[in-house]
Amino acid sequence: MPLPTLRQVTFALCAAFTGFSAQAEVVLVGWAPVPGFYEETETGTPDGFFANLATRIAERAGLDVEFRRYATMWDAISAQAEGEVHMLAGVTRLGVLNATNIYSEPVAQSAHYLVVRIEDRAGFVLNDGSAKRIGVVESQRMAFAARDKLSGHQIIAHESGPDGLHALLAGLTDALVVIGDPFFHNLRLKRIDHRVAAVDGPLQTFERFVALHGSRAELMPLVNSAVSDLSASGELEFLRQQWGLVPASGPPDLLTVGVKHFPPFQVIREDGTLTGFSVEALRALVERAGLSLRFVQITSEAFAAGPRAGTYDILPQAGVTPERARRMEFALPTSAYTVAAFVRADDNFRPQSLDDLAGERVGVVNVNIARRRLEAEGDIDLVIYSDITSMMGALAAGEIRAAVNIASVLRTAAREGGLEDATQEVRPPLFSGQRAPALRFGLGDVRERLNVVIPGYLASDEYRDLQMEWFGPKPLISDQHLSQIAVATLAGLLVLGTYAALQHRARLLHQRDAAQNQRLVEIEMDHTRKAKELVAQLEMTNADLARSNSELDAFAYIASHDLKAPLLAIEQTSQWIEEDLGPVLTDEARESFDLLRNRVGRMSMLLHDLLEHARIGRSEAGSRLVSGRQLAAEVIDLAAVPESFTVVLDQSLNTVHVNATPLLTVLLNLVRNAVKHAENSCGTIRLSVREKDEAHLFCVEDDGPGIDAKYHERIFGMFQTLRPRDEVEGSGMGLAIVQKTVTLAGGSISLESSPGNGCRFFVEWPKLPAETHTGDQQAA
Repeated sequence: MPLPTLRQVTFALCAAFTGFSAQAEVVLVGWAPVPGFYEETETGTPDGFFANLATRIAERAGLDVEFRRYATMWDAISAQAEGEVHMLAGVTRLGVLNATNIYSEPVAQSAHYLVVRIEDRAGFVLNDGSAKRIGVVESQRMAFAARDKLSGHQIIAHESGPDGLHALLAGLTDALVVIGDPFFHNLRLKRIDHRVAAVDGPLQTFERFVALHGSRAELMPLVNSAVSDLSASGELEFLRQQWGLVPASGPPDLLTVGVKHFPPFQVIREDGTLTGFSVEALRALVERAGLSLRFVQITSEAFAAGPRAGTYDILPQAGVTPERARRMEFALPTSAYTVAAFVRADDNFRPQSLDDLAGERVGVVNVNIARRRLEAEGDIDLVIYSDITSMMGALAAGEIRAAVNIASVLRTAAREGGLEDATQEVRPPLFSGQRAPALRFGLGDVRERLNVVIPGYLASDEYRDLQMEWFGPKPLISDQHLSQIAVATLAGLLVLGTYAALQHRARLLHQRDAAQNQRLVEIEMDHTRKAKELVAQLEMTNADLARSNSELDAFAYIASHDLKAPLLAIEQTSQWIEEDLGPVLTDEARESFDLLRNRVGRMSMLLHDLLEHARIGRSEAGSRLVSGRQLAAEVIDLAAVPESFTVVLDQSLNTVHVNATPLLTVLLNLVRNAVKHAENSCGTIRLSVREKDEAHLFCVEDDGPGIDAKYHERIFGMFQTLRPRDEVEGSGMGLAIVQKTVTLAGGSISLESSPGNGCRFFVEWPKLPAETHTGDQQAA
């Protein structure tokens, strides 16, 4: 082992002597949003290279870091120069800071790079004797001074990176000079990092440092020691790659896939064979994409850190979360997952949401997507386990009230551990999400090649067979279930009928021969016992049917999202293509792109409405009691009625009180229908109500074009529109949803209309039981 240098020893001694006093010190860091350096998260805290570097240095130096937000980055730099804040991590040497600040050892380099289209990279030589068109993007903070390296070429100045990138992709320039940060980071955000690549080395470099205000100079040894640790561990290089300070090196010829034992998705058998659902799915995908892989076993720590250069390149599948998306890249989703709670079979505890777990002792696995979600709740007593097997054993032993993880993983663990009778899955699941192949940064080309083949593979028989192999057939309502329901029902009716006949016969026998009374009583008891057993079987069958309905709801939700994912990909891809080819597109081509996105939007709308139509009646409506006027006001607000329309809320609405849902859905669709089909951009909509026996008769009236009487029945059908969809955008599901909702509530809907005279929709909605009872008392 090499001996430590004098410099390292000095840093270590300084850190040792100053460490104790620095434990509780707070270091103020100024920041403002700058792409790649400081990016504001949903919680208002900063993310980015500067923020991550400051946080990690503080962690290793035993300091507490506190971020202070400024309007602009120049304001934050001025505050640093004046000592208002203490540290800026990752800055270049700036004149305004030099007089009052000291600098650490270098932490990174910024540089100007020459980038070309990916298809030109192999044959591109800058100085091959031919003059090339070179685009240049520069800023006041980092002017491009190395123009002598481009002598003999045509220089084309661009005001921004996007302008220069569009010109390069459109073929208007042969190469582009850019500042590496934040250019490479923005490429990845736009998912076009596979379109361009850097050639040769940097044209011009700038060192980056940690700046400390002179008032905190005693902390510099700790900072330098922390930077040295980050560099040695590879964490500093990962931050540079993550936030685009260095260009991607491109994929290796043989990609490395990390596998951790996580059945049924990733399985490491006793003989060392690596398999599992997600492993085999990735094998099939890379074969279709023409990639080469090797699979290696990784630790839980490596799995948690994610794929990185120097470790491994790809995870077969991982749950997609915003936090993980900052540490790795995801291809298109390849499966959906549900996170469920398992409880002991003899425990009546059945948590239906995360709120139900509050105050309970709940087990989670150390490295799992469920852990962060439950930790965010804050009021759950979490017990962290190293593996699924020990967690399920603790559940069976009563050490925890529930175990939470991906449902299929817990099912596999229960089956393999012989705990299927001792534990029970709670349905519906607590939450759901999507899983996708996860890649290290710099593999944009691999990501796009996988994205090309994923949709076709998911629709293939090969993928369905793989699901059957690892998860087994899961029909929502199987033929066996239907047969059990039919047999149990017939048997119950037969036994109950037989029981009634036997009772009648027993009474006759009792009257005729009292001596046989005891025997008849025994016969009655025997048949009663059998009837109760069959009733119990019927209840079990009903419970199975309820679970099947729950699975049907989950399937409908997952299917809707899985079908929308390719549509979103199509829409985004068309936008990127249109942006890339913007300067050379014809008006006709732009119209084609608009038409494509219009059709994609219509398909997405249709999927959403189909899902809503299927869900009607499958869940209980809420019990929020509101007045008719309040309900009407909410409808108008949610419908976003244009200001050009006149809305009249009749005084009669003040006299009724109803449950807000699902009546709100009905009136909302009717109002939106009136706005959508108005002939002009203005009109009048009137809402009123009157009493009708045991129901409220709501009326939604408009002065639109009206509907011929021959279409009054047709409009309530699914996918029915009276005007071409190119004229009025819609799925044709609105009135179908209205009629189904009203019918299930025990009401009815009718229409009065004729061409040119507007529409009056009448909704007969049952009164609340209390209203009916009050009305009867008043009548009495």
